[in-house]
Amino acid sequence: MTALYVNPPNNDETFIGIIFRESQRKYKLPKDANPQYLDLLKESEKKHIPVLVERVKEESDVIVSVKKP
Repeated sequence: MTALYVNPPNNDETFIGIIFRESQRKYKLPKDANPQYLDLLKESEKKHIPVLVERVKEESDVIVSVKKP
């Protein structure tokens, strides 16, 4: 998926909101996730390149892993 918008981290939230071009849903990256995941999502947003996103379950909106294809 390709990140369309990565919300800036908010101090009173435990997740960072992510919106992808391919989905109408808003996804959540836990703030305590690997910092590289956020870097890859920001790179995807800026350069319009896809990343592989893994979630807990297909129905879940929580991101557990982000990798380069």
